[in-house]
Amino acid sequence: MEVAKVLNVPIEDVFDAITLSFKQDYYANTDIELVDEEIVEGLTYIKKFGRNNQNSIRLTVKEFKRPTHYCVVYGSNQGKQEIQYQLRAITDKETEVTYIQVYEPAGIFHKANAWIMDKVFAASVKKKIEAQLTGLESFAKTTSQQINTRK
Repeated sequence: MEVAKVLNVPIEDVFDAITLSFKQDYYANTDIELVDEEIVEGLTYIKKFGRNNQNSIRLTVKEFKRPTHYCVVYGSNQGKQEIQYQLRAITDKETEVTYIQVYEPAGIFHKANAWIMDKVFAASVKKKIEAQLTGLESFAKTTSQQINTRK
């Protein structure tokens, strides 16, 4: 699934928001604070989720190229899901963000299930991604204001 949206935020602010979100998630799952320079290809951690954190997946950074590309891979016994954010500055205050989500199911049962789910839920997944990009825009604006207030 691929969804593109223009955000009314400078490219650096969008990438800063993505970076901050990643660092917050990393800290929440490892109790280790990262600096930007430590976010490199191959960085891996176990992400816990669900009620009482009973589920887990392995998250690996595939690409981290400021300010244009962020890609991570979530892996479990169900398969792999790659999430990419490709950023392109349109103006100094607008950024086109292309969100790409690719799922590689493990095993024939998971492949069949994924194919059915893609057909049935494609429209709702697209709406969810669009809402997520709108949330990213708001988070980027808020994060930028907080950073500028501290300067």
